[in-house]
Amino acid sequence: MISEKTLIVNCQKGDKKSQYLLVKKYSPLMMSICRRYARDQDMAQDILQESLILIFKNINKFEGKGSFEGWIRKITVRAALQWIDRKWYRNEQNLVGIPQEQEISAETYIDYDGEIIMEMVMSLPEKYRVVFNLFVVDEYNHTEIAETLKIKEATSRSHLLRARKMLQEKYLKLYNKENIRRAF
Repeated sequence: MISEKTLIVNCQKGDKKSQYLLVKKYSPLMMSICRRYARDQDMAQDILQESLILIFKNINKFEGKGSFEGWIRKITVRAALQWIDRKWYRNEQNLVGIPQEQEISAETYIDYDGEIIMEMVMSLPEKYRVVFNLFVVDEYNHTEIAETLKIKEATSRSHLLRARKMLQEKYLKLYNKENIRRAF
């Protein structure tokens, strides 16, 4: 098995076998990121392809500082964001009166498997889903989200709050349905 460092160096030299191994090793991780941001599977595949192009185009810029996987994640998230129509971000609403974000406990979702949660997240409106993914999954803070999406921090906070409320409502509907089924 080839080491990650050797794999990177060989890819920087343009070695096709190493490029293939890199794609094989990191594509599942990248596709999971793409699926979180894409509207559908076709868009996710397009984002993955674009991400791979960017990775190979910029691999000489990776200097070995920090995690290579983290570097790949960042490129993939950025590629996903470029594919998303940002028009709805530019049409910000007046956010006066929006309550500050409230934490929803992770235990709320403990009974459901990842696919159900993923479906709930994917059903969110795109602007809420993107901010939710950036904040909750990719661990961006609101300042970083605002800079990345060219929106106000208050908009980021309100989108996250609304996404969480929508997820909570979806969860409660599903939870109530399950409890009714169990009662009979």
